[in-house]
Amino acid sequence: LAPQQRRASFDLLHGIPDEVAQVLAREGIDCDYRKGGALYCAARYPEQEGSLRRYLDKLYAQGLTEDDYRWLSPQQLAEQVRIAKPYGGIYAPHVAT
Repeated sequence: LAPQQRRASFDLLHGIPDEVAQVLAREGIDCDYRKGGALYCAARYPEQEGSLRRYLDKLYAQGLTEDDYRWLSPQQLAEQVRIAKPYGGIYAPHVAT
């Protein structure tokens, strides 16, 4: 896809949780819906950190930004999940449960 079409596709997909929230509100459906994002992947070893950072760079090269996926520092990752010696991780804010 051309860069503008690719960005439009990502925006469409990332907008789905907001659309679901609007439908739930409009229809009065109470289902504990929460858009809080998700941990896409966590690095537990230095090799994983390098691999994940390269993957994140590829996402950015595709036209995505830190608003779509962002790197979590070891401290930020530790606030999300408890793992020994965290090196960081990729967070995706466009996820709901």
